[in-house]
Amino acid sequence: MGPQLQGGAYVGNPNIDRQAMLIRSNGYGTRADGSPKGVGYFGEIPGRGGVMTELGANSEMGGKDVHYPLINPGLNRAQIDHLASGGKPDDAIYDASEAFAKLRIAQGKSPFAGRGEMRRLDGGR
Repeated sequence: MGPQLQGGAYVGNPNIDRQAMLIRSNGYGTRADGSPKGVGYFGEIPGRGGVMTELGANSEMGGKDVHYPLINPGLNRAQIDHLASGGKPDDAIYDASEAFAKLRIAQGKSPFAGRGEMRRLDGGR
């Protein structure tokens, strides 16, 4: 049997269960727009000085100031490792992250990961 909806959350899938647990108990603070930071697309990524989940940035897109994650599925593993090690985002990282954010917005979604969208860094779910 697949995941079941219980109490407003799906249970029975380890990735979804882990994400729900992290969302409920996170102490990641808030984004620049005041919304709570989440676990991101890949969960907690060990980095210099702790863990990272989203690493937010903002740019003007379509005449609006848009906040979006630099840690997202539009990056390759080397780019994510670079950011996790404390490296500064370069133009390629900004370009890929903005393109990913625009795609999500065009689909009517937030640029940030929602419930059930967490993935493994190795490309699995």
